[in-house]
Amino acid sequence: MKKLILMATVIMMLGMVSIAQADNINIIGTYEYGHYYNGSVYSHSMTIDFMDLQTGYFSGTGFYNPNQSYTWLIEGVVTESSLTSHLLYTGINAGYWVDWLATIDSEGTILGTYMDSVNRAGTIIATLNSPAVTENPVPEPTTMLLIGLGLMGLAGIRRKLKN
Repeated sequence: MKKLILMATVIMMLGMVSIAQADNINIIGTYEYGHYYNGSVYSHSMTIDFMDLQTGYFSGTGFYNPNQSYTWLIEGVVTESSLTSHLLYTGINAGYWVDWLATIDSEGTILGTYMDSVNRAGTIIATLNSPAVTENPVPEPTTMLLIGLGLMGLAGIRRKLKN
């Protein structure tokens, strides 16, 4: 019985340690950004209104500032400070898409490159307006190990009190 409890505790601890992962940056907020292409800047606004901090998946909406009939959906993934996303226009010019490969810092600045559905490539720079970007605290493997050891200690005390 003692070996069985010990083995179950070790398996539980190993399972918890494997859950731990690097921190993803929470990018929910409103951004102003520009597509830089051929010396011109195309100004946009976007709102990221959903993010799963475990997987890094996010989604939102946006529009082209000079003509807000150019609307689009955005979805993508943040892994630590790397960001990949896909914008799909839904209003005027429906079907046009833009893919991003970028980095994001803890201040909410997104820097990267893009490629669109007509094979144009350029630079993207986005800045966060509100709210502030926060990092997702994920327990470290050491913390999980301490929790497991604490549970083993409690099980030992309980067993001692029983006898």
